[in-house]
Amino acid sequence: MNHKQISLLLAGCSVVALLTVAPSAAWADGARNDRIEEVVITAQKKTENLQKASIAVDALSPTQLSNQGIKSIVDLEVLLPTVKFQSGAQTTVNIRGVGTQDNIPGVDSSVAYSLDGIYMANEEALPPVVYDLKRVEAVLGPQGTLYGRNTNGGVLNFITNDPTNHYEGSAAVTFGNYGTVGTEGMINVPLTDTVAARLAFGTQRHNPYHSDGYDDQDDTSARFKLAYMPSDDLKILLAVDGSTQQGHNFFDSYCPPNSAQRGCAGVKFQPWQGENGPYSPAPYRRTYEFGTSLHIDYDLGWANLTSLTGYRTYRASSNVTAPTYSAVPNPAGGLMPNAWGGNFGVLNAVNDRFITQEIRLASEPSSTVSWVAGIYYSDETQPAEFDYNFSFIAPGLSLNNNLNRVDFTSKAVFADVTYPLFDGLRLRGGLRYTQEDKSSFGISQIVSPVVTVLAGSTPIGSSESLGRVTWKGGLDYDITSRNLLYFTASNGFKSGGVNALPVSTGLPTTYGPETIVAEEIGSKNRFLNGRLQIDADAYHYDYTGFQSFGFVGAFPHLYYATFNSQNATFWGGELEAKARVTDNDTLSLTADLTHDRFGTFVIPTARQDYTGNWVPNSPKFSYTMSYEHVFMLPNNDELSFQANSEVVAGHYVDFSNDPGSYQNTYHRTGVNISYQTAQSGWTVSAFIRNIENAGVLNVYLVPAPNDLSLTGPMARDQADVDPPRTFGLTIKKVF
Repeated sequence: MNHKQISLLLAGCSVVALLTVAPSAAWADGARNDRIEEVVITAQKKTENLQKASIAVDALSPTQLSNQGIKSIVDLEVLLPTVKFQSGAQTTVNIRGVGTQDNIPGVDSSVAYSLDGIYMANEEALPPVVYDLKRVEAVLGPQGTLYGRNTNGGVLNFITNDPTNHYEGSAAVTFGNYGTVGTEGMINVPLTDTVAARLAFGTQRHNPYHSDGYDDQDDTSARFKLAYMPSDDLKILLAVDGSTQQGHNFFDSYCPPNSAQRGCAGVKFQPWQGENGPYSPAPYRRTYEFGTSLHIDYDLGWANLTSLTGYRTYRASSNVTAPTYSAVPNPAGGLMPNAWGGNFGVLNAVNDRFITQEIRLASEPSSTVSWVAGIYYSDETQPAEFDYNFSFIAPGLSLNNNLNRVDFTSKAVFADVTYPLFDGLRLRGGLRYTQEDKSSFGISQIVSPVVTVLAGSTPIGSSESLGRVTWKGGLDYDITSRNLLYFTASNGFKSGGVNALPVSTGLPTTYGPETIVAEEIGSKNRFLNGRLQIDADAYHYDYTGFQSFGFVGAFPHLYYATFNSQNATFWGGELEAKARVTDNDTLSLTADLTHDRFGTFVIPTARQDYTGNWVPNSPKFSYTMSYEHVFMLPNNDELSFQANSEVVAGHYVDFSNDPGSYQNTYHRTGVNISYQTAQSGWTVSAFIRNIENAGVLNVYLVPAPNDLSLTGPMARDQADVDPPRTFGLTIKKVF
């Protein structure tokens, strides 16, 4: 990004802020229903108004989630323009193009997850069903000081409802196409004047989206919270939750529209017509999760003390099985012919236990100088097993990698301060030091009941230690009481790790962290007595050390390894405008611009050079427009109509930038209608998503693009796609 481009982006945000001076006199107290709703967030580990927070955050309310029929984490993509989910053996997420495509056990995510303030190292640890939520926050950009490591892309915060001091409850059921059935329930009971309990649950099930029986869902989750509030100064909150997640996850369709593969000539792309199989065993994904946390808040008078203790464990297993058509080595000598050679499979099994402790002190809300300081500790054990099934070569032949001694610890100390320089101008700064220790050891073993000469075992694994400083600095300026201009510079890192390789390969047994340096300027504004809101920001990232993976070794001693392979430049911006056109009409527009490109990008062991390629899952532009009208009915009942439509520019979904991985510009539209009674507590909502039934590419696979010996379906590339057109009806009762 050159100086001229940076200047244009910064100037654009500055103009938006400076334009706010003229209408500032129009601010006056108005009726509550004629103003845009105020949103409260905790993204910066303190309670504050979203419009006063010098940070880019997309916040979703329970009403938004309910009206759109949001029941799973992946569904959130409908409401979060800068967030892109990729499904498969493991769900991954990208924010502003920053994400992790390496899903080898032990590799960290570059987007962090948080449940009620407790950091989650892996997406599998999150409850799979969205239910009884107070708010969802997508924090955009690196958060290396307050959150720490593994936040280069940003943070997804899930804030659930706490127990209250009055009786309440609700029950809801959703029915939809593809056999969708979802349920949600909650009951809140005050046990004494100082103790209250809340129990909530959610389920989500649907039949396969693909005709061959894949991409289904069967998830269940429940949560119990117990609050003890002996005084206004002390609150103790205990939470326990558990979840199960099951489905058949391998859902490829052949020949996406831009495919250049020989076998795709004249083949029509049918997005949800799965063309895989036969499989033995059938691909699947299963996760069983349990967690508990203790949250203590105590007002010391001069500061607020917070302690967050978390314990989380999950068991995740997945199997990906694919038929093999290519000529392959035969243990008896020579090559097997180009034909069905049996199945090739990869089985992953992870047993994760994660303990976290954070203690922090924060200034009182009335303090002139706002500050927070704390310490953090986590310990994660993650024994894992991943097996490669080579039954297409010999029955029962497999490579078993068993990592039975895996331990990751992290210790950190951090501080963040906002200091007023003079009226309206504030200086911000933050600093964090993190010390990490990682070790991973195990055995790699060839298993072959037929070809015993191949049998044997090899020690694999290594350890590493890393200390790193992350920082943040910035300025805030209140042009008026309703117009904020801010600038932030910061850095962050995603943890390095250990490769499960034997020393004999001669390859590095460890890999370094991904690092990012970011600058962002933004402006948040309200005009016309709170009826018009315009927020804008622009950012620039320098990214180095991208972690990519590939096969190493020689058959049958094959291993997955991770390497630091690239640097990249990211720049872009977002503009969000919301207008309360009348007391009953709201119009919103969101526009996103990105320009993300790799500099050097070489994976030496795979002999792949992606230098100069576009970063995947990062469209150059996208626009989302929504409109809502509320009809006021007798007895204060409400009938609301809401429609939203997005236009997303063409982009690649794989860093190879192969033609088949290019998703053309597309648009998707959703509508929901909701009827709510004021007195009886009933709500009936109907929704439809992806009206156009657009088959949007999600993941791209090309087994061997340069192998001219491939025949049949293996000469075709493959793509996973986002869900098809879905619709449903939700009936909810609050009591």
